[in-house]
Amino acid sequence: MGANASCAELVMPNGKDAIRPRRFSPVRNPQSSDSEGLEPDDGEWLLPDPAVIKHVTVEQYLELAQRLRTTASDRQKLAGELQAARRQLEHTSSAHSRLSRHHANESRDRKEAEAQRDQHATHASKLRKSIAAVRDSEEALKAELAHVKASETRLETTVERQKDLIAKLRSEHERLVSLLALQRKQMQVLGTLSCAQCALKAKEIGAVRDFFEEAGQR
Repeated sequence: MGANASCAELVMPNGKDAIRPRRFSPVRNPQSSDSEGLEPDDGEWLLPDPAVIKHVTVEQYLELAQRLRTTASDRQKLAGELQAARRQLEHTSSAHSRLSRHHANESRDRKEAEAQRDQHATHASKLRKSIAAVRDSEEALKAELAHVKASETRLETTVERQKDLIAKLRSEHERLVSLLALQRKQMQVLGTLSCAQCALKAKEIGAVRDFFEEAGQR
């Protein structure tokens, strides 16, 4: 009958348990107590039950084999993808750990930078206050310097006036000294020309004048 006819005798199980070999179960007499608990021998196995299987062809077996090969190939691909996914997961976990450590370091560095920024801000505030105080002192010193310069100008003016006054007084003193010398000479001349009483008066006047001159010099 050919290949199809010979393959018609091949069977394929319809259920999960259809292709499992069944143990031989001897016919037991329900009235006999000796048959209870009988177990078949190790070699007493039967073929699958034909009542629950279908007749299949070679093409169906080949199709099933192809499906099995495809399934095995897909299973290998899935296993490879699973390994790649696991490696990717490990790589991602490692990268996540590195990122976590980097984030922790950045957080610590940011806190340190913020603390330094606060310190610099406090120091800058103190410096601004110091600069403001220095500027106030500078303004006060400038005002005082202007006052001193004005006083110096007034003193210089006063000194110039005093110099002029001293020069005038010196000139007047020299004039008076010259006049006094002239008067002395005149008195001496008058003393020689006048009488004895006039000469005595002139001498007394000269003595009084000399006394006051010496007192003024002391």
